[in-house]
Amino acid sequence: MRSVPRLTPKSQSPVVTAPPAARPLAIPLDDGTTMLALIQALIPLGLQAVAQALAAEVTALAGARYARDDARP
Repeated sequence: MRSVPRLTPKSQSPVVTAPPAARPLAIPLDDGTTMLALIQALIPLGLQAVAQALAAEVTALAGARYARDDARP
């Protein structure tokens, strides 16, 4: 079985950089109620976006609702 050559010598470990620091929120999160209010405000928006994406995918796959190609009512 062939061995795979290493890119870095064993004595040197690869340099790992830390991810960029997250920007602080403009709203101070003093207690859990502020975070809870933010989550409760964002959940309906997320569900609405998912519903629109699913409806667009259904229309793309199945065609417009109640539409027929053979000119029947």
